Amino acid sequence: MDYNNYSEIEIPKNQIKVETTRGSGNGGQHKNTTDSCVIMTHIPTGIKVVRDGRSQLSNRDEAYKELKRRVNEFYKTGFINSEVENRKNQIGTGDRSIKKRTYRLKDDIVIDHETNQTCSFKEFSKGKIELLS
Repeated sequence: MDYNNYSEIEIPKNQIKVETTRGSGNGGQHKNTTDSCVIMTHIPTGIKVVRDGRSQLSNRDEAYKELKRRVNEFYKTGFINSEVENRKNQIGTGDRSIKKRTYRLKDDIVIDHETNQTCSFKEFSKGKIELLS
């Protein structure tokens, strides 16, 4: 694909998954009785947009516009904007492989997974971090 001559695309409806739920936050009885929150997902790229206002129709319009903007940016640049990537990197995967230490308070043990050392949690909490090196 030639990105220099790229023009905006319209997203076909069969590539969009639309979900509606009850919103959260302020709104009282109105929020409790209407499914005004709109979640739109572009199926091929997995890009997701959430809009949570009082009106489902305006939320659909806003969500579609934002989804279209993000998808076009994705196809133009070849990646999702850096803000989303930064968020994903900060959250991590939650795998055990990235775990640095385990704190087992009931057993009074701290285990450092990088050095395979263990020490007492009481000593560790007093600032004696050198016990794990």
